[in-house]
Amino acid sequence: MRILRLDLGDGIGTVDLHPFISVLHDLDALQANTLVSAVRGLVNGSGSRVRGLIENDGHLVELGELTGQSIGPLTTEDVVVEVDRIGSGQIRPDVALAELDQLRRRAEIDAVLVEEIRADLEPSIAAWVYQLQQQLEDANGGRSSMMKAKMARASECVAAVEREPVSFTEVPEPIRDLIGGWESYSRARADASEHLDGLGRRVQQAESTLAHAMQQLAEAQQKAKPILLSAIEDSRLEELVHPSDRKRRAKGLTDAEEAELAELLQKVGMPSYTAHALHRLSPTPPTDQLVLLDQAKQRLAEAHSEAEAARAALESDSTAAALEFQFDDVKAEARRHLGPMLPSDLGAALSELVIQVENPAWLDNLRTLYERMLQEGIDVPEDIEPERLTSFASQWIAEMNAQLANHEVVDPAVVAADLALAERDFARHARAMIRIDQLEAQAVASAARVAELEASTAVGHRGGAACPVIETLTELGNRLRGQNSRSVSIVLTGEFEAVPDAEIEFLMGQLEGLAQQHQLILATSRTEITAWAASVGLRRALRSTPSRVAEGQ
Repeated sequence: MRILRLDLGDGIGTVDLHPFISVLHDLDALQANTLVSAVRGLVNGSGSRVRGLIENDGHLVELGELTGQSIGPLTTEDVVVEVDRIGSGQIRPDVALAELDQLRRRAEIDAVLVEEIRADLEPSIAAWVYQLQQQLEDANGGRSSMMKAKMARASECVAAVEREPVSFTEVPEPIRDLIGGWESYSRARADASEHLDGLGRRVQQAESTLAHAMQQLAEAQQKAKPILLSAIEDSRLEELVHPSDRKRRAKGLTDAEEAELAELLQKVGMPSYTAHALHRLSPTPPTDQLVLLDQAKQRLAEAHSEAEAARAALESDSTAAALEFQFDDVKAEARRHLGPMLPSDLGAALSELVIQVENPAWLDNLRTLYERMLQEGIDVPEDIEPERLTSFASQWIAEMNAQLANHEVVDPAVVAADLALAERDFARHARAMIRIDQLEAQAVASAARVAELEASTAVGHRGGAACPVIETLTELGNRLRGQNSRSVSIVLTGEFEAVPDAEIEFLMGQLEGLAQQHQLILATSRTEITAWAASVGLRRALRSTPSRVAEGQ
């Protein structure tokens, strides 16, 4: 929201405002108070009777009787800032410089003092005192009995943990019945395994014999084929028996031809040409091959009969049938829990339905052991896993037993003398630590005070006196932006007395940056500020007085 015009009321006048920076000068007390009340009312939502013109979310709104109620509240912050009160509590530069010099001298003295005190520091003295105290107690016999009592209490807790199982199985009722059925089937199958294995071996052996017989029959059939001469050989045989040459028929066959004829007849297994002629008219396999073929057929028939008998014996076996019915019942129940497609290893799948639950008694005993170890002063690792706590405690007990077994007798008077010296050194160390802590705390406070004094005495930087005003307005703007994303109008009253003339331009430049987020209304008669507003032009700022158009360039 940005205010463009405010009607201050009858007899007071109307004031025009710039969306970014407006400089209102020559306001009397009534006008200033009325302006402040109107802006506060619009911002906090109580300005229902304020009249004027505003820009709200990109729209121009003419304020009437009730329009103000729909604008605020925009913030709970007070948007009216009296600039002349900002920085009124600053330290005088001469006083700040004197205090700053004193703090620096004190820091140098404290640094020397710290180095002197460090001579009394001995970081390991506390551990040495504790060790001597343990040795003295051990020398007097008290520590050994105390350590034995600790180990006894710890051992009792370890034994209580080890007596309880870590977890137990929890099986839902339907799953328990299903697993019981599977286990009953498995036991019955194991009891009948020898009988069923015998039937299975008979079937397997019969099928193997049948396969071998079928192979032998195929080989016999391959061999039991008629032996015939090729066309060339048959033609040669006819030429030898019936020569085409008349002279050769008259002379007869030579010895070589006789041998060739005998070789051809022997090849088909015929004693004479006449037998060969009959064989050629009705070819038959050799007699020995026919005998082997008949034998192979007989063996196949016998093997086939034995295989059928073995299968029939297995299929008709009452034990196998009973087991099959029992297994079908188990599978039907298992499908209700595992789905229609049962896994090949049904027993393993059923075992996964069993839930393992941690034993609460084991957990209670383990917790008791942990608490006991802490009570006995045993340094238990924070990241130790629960299941390793028992072994850790057992190891500690074993180490303590070994230490007691190797214990050396020490003169208590010697240990007491060493302890007295160590306690004296420890007291000196403690006093040194307290003094160093005090000096460090004093150093931190002094450093903060030095920073404060250095900031208050900084000179020569641009906008030195204007900085408190800028910082105050920047903080207010940040808070307003955090509460509300919309622009909020801020009223600055006063004459900016703390800001020199040379810094006015720097101040207004900084305020221009803030005005990009929040509208700034300056109620002041400071000549340098009104001159700045008149010089920068209407695009950047407006110099205005009630009831008349603002003057500006």
